[in-house]
Amino acid sequence: MRKLICFSIACILPALHCATVTVDAPSVCDSKEITKMTSIGNLPFTQGSAVYFQPVDVSGALSKVNEFANVSVNILDFSINNSTGDLSWVNRVQVFILPSTYDIAFMREDNLVTVKDYTLTPEDKASSTINLLPLKIDTSTLYDYLRKDAVNFIFTMDGTTAQKTPTLGGTICMSASASAEKSL
Repeated sequence: MRKLICFSIACILPALHCATVTVDAPSVCDSKEITKMTSIGNLPFTQGSAVYFQPVDVSGALSKVNEFANVSVNILDFSINNSTGDLSWVNRVQVFILPSTYDIAFMREDNLVTVKDYTLTPEDKASSTINLLPLKIDTSTLYDYLRKDAVNFIFTMDGTTAQKTPTLGGTICMSASASAEKSL
């Protein structure tokens, strides 16, 4: 994970007597293997699906941006990949976010917020990577989850049985900037 925080004084105008401070986190990424869940409870939307999860914690990298009121966030990458082959066995991917304070083994539908619900195209199935942008969740809501603490992304994958055991990875990258003005 790359952390780069830049501070700059944008304007100090004698006539207006103002100072603007801008904080940037140009690229905050988390990329790791997605783990298959063995115990998923009795959730209707998971019946017949392979269910995976990926813990993500970028809150530390976003901590300086969190101190300001005017935050702008851009999701640069949200994707999954299969390093052992294509994704021909997947028909549909649903992605949910769950705060890490919830025990995944006891998750309920009302704890989950949908990040993406995507039906794969023939091109996606032939590929080893699926780009899940744009997301269903709005950027500011996703940022609110990510800035506070670690979260878990829950992936359900409907389709057929993979011919060989997949090794799935997930990547999320975002940039964030914030600014504040102060009269002098």
